Amino acid sequence: MRIVAVRNGEYNKETGHLSSSGKVQIKKQAEWLTQQELGKILVLHSPRACAVESAKIISGIIKDATLRESVLLRFSAADRALAPFPELAKEMDTLFREFETIIIVSHRVIAEYFPAFYAKERWDAVTDTPILLMGQSWMVSSPVPLFA
Repeated sequence: MRIVAVRNGEYNKETGHLSSSGKVQIKKQAEWLTQQELGKILVLHSPRACAVESAKIISGIIKDATLRESVLLRFSAADRALAPFPELAKEMDTLFREFETIIIVSHRVIAEYFPAFYAKERWDAVTDTPILLMGQSWMVSSPVPLFA
């Protein structure tokens, strides 16, 4: 089981849609992901336009990936203490029964901090949290399978 967090690509702040460079950023991430052994994949995304577009690019490049929106990923406040991490973790617990890898496509706070939260809460693993630029990603894997 693994979580791959992808920060949405660069976007136009007026329209909320990906810029052409943002599309290139996400395509590069998707191409990198196709080279990883990820098993059955879910691309879970925020309802924000730039995240939806990013997720569609990823799921279009990764064959057989399932695409799904999560309203819990709509959170956009800068204060991560307000993020719905416990609720999102419960959603992930359920999804991990069906998928080996969940690619979360969201904005900075979720993409940077949620994987470390989940790893600590569910896997008792401590990991450093990176600073992600737009269109960048990082991966956290479970040390052991949690579900039979």
